[in-house]
Amino acid sequence: MNFRQTMCALAAGLLLINLAWADADPVRTEQLYQQALDAWHANDWVTAEARLSELVASQPDHYDAQLKLGGIYLTSQRVDAAIGAFQRAVGIDDQNGLGFTALSLAYLHKGAYGPARAAAESAAALLPQEEGPKKLIAFIDARVQDGGSRTAHP
Repeated sequence: MNFRQTMCALAAGLLLINLAWADADPVRTEQLYQQALDAWHANDWVTAEARLSELVASQPDHYDAQLKLGGIYLTSQRVDAAIGAFQRAVGIDDQNGLGFTALSLAYLHKGAYGPARAAAESAAALLPQEEGPKKLIAFIDARVQDGGSRTAHP
């Protein structure tokens, strides 16, 4: 077992232990989120992921936890898991352009240009003053024009 597999197994074990003690009370939710943030700021991704996973297991409608968990998944190249977390975030708050921007980036990493563009368009509509979503749309359009397909990597 390599280091990454060992760390993932450790995180899964910690998650199972912590899930046994988890409850949905607001104090516990805030504690878990603060622990996740502390780990996030310390670049301790294994602990951050474990705490965020525990949090969303007991409180699936926690927007920020879903977004951060999606970010961890995306940076560790678990694109499908990232898409799922970002979709859950958008389902929780469909008026927050940040969730759509993150979802667009995840779809872009997968090479799914159609869904990436649709999410970027939603982000642009919600964040009309921001340039990021507009740049994403232009980038996606350029990829498609350069011969990339809308559903697979070029």
